[in-house]
Amino acid sequence: MGIFVQKDDGLSVTYGDIPNGIVPDFKGIIYYFQTSFAKSTKEHNEAIEPIIKQVLSENDTNYTSWEVKKRGTLVYTQISQVTVVSFRVRDAY
Repeated sequence: MGIFVQKDDGLSVTYGDIPNGIVPDFKGIIYYFQTSFAKSTKEHNEAIEPIIKQVLSENDTNYTSWEVKKRGTLVYTQISQVTVVSFRVRDAY
């Protein structure tokens, strides 16, 4: 089940985790970030970027942190835009 975020500009973002192995070529901790009716790839990326940064900061501790390993837009239609991001845990010792 995804988390829904309504942005100030009216564009909404739904995001959540995906089980490892479902999306080919993405491994580790995998999340999807979906917008609906974004007018351009720029608008889609501007909407999801703060959410990706939020996910990274929520998982930053004294001993580990997450970093983006791979990112790709899998769906881009007029109705739905979906970017998948895989993260890896980096030790911060």
